[in-house]
Amino acid sequence: MALETGKTVVGKILKVSEKGLVVSLSDDGIGIVPISASLSIETMMERFSSGAQVRVSIGTQDESGSYALSVEQQPVDVDGVEFDQEFARLNHKLTNYSSPHIAPPDSSSKGPSIEERMEEWIVKAEQGLARLRKNRGKRLSEEFYNNKK
Repeated sequence: MALETGKTVVGKILKVSEKGLVVSLSDDGIGIVPISASLSIETMMERFSSGAQVRVSIGTQDESGSYALSVEQQPVDVDGVEFDQEFARLNHKLTNYSSPHIAPPDSSSKGPSIEERMEEWIVKAEQGLARLRKNRGKRLSEEFYNNKK
């Protein structure tokens, strides 16, 4: 999953440092939520702890490869995060699912081949169509269809 500017992701807090919150963004890298007027180091230490999960918005990437982050909400409900991860996993599986290739039946298998079954179906369809044509005149002449009130 590539990190895009403005995208919101869930990360794991590695530590609260003098620079701010150091957050692991799964396998995609590390980011820092810098100290600001609204989020002082004291506030960070009170609200956040190492190992907690937090929802962050991705900012720009600096020369060292870390991302500037901003906190989207307070510490995340673990059950909600697990649900989101499971949903993303299932959505990925469904999106990338391809139906299995069905091998043609081998000559040693019992039962008619697909060609034989198709020919049988065509014969039955033609017989049914002939019955419909034969009784069409009778159906159209019945009082039920011609009764206009």
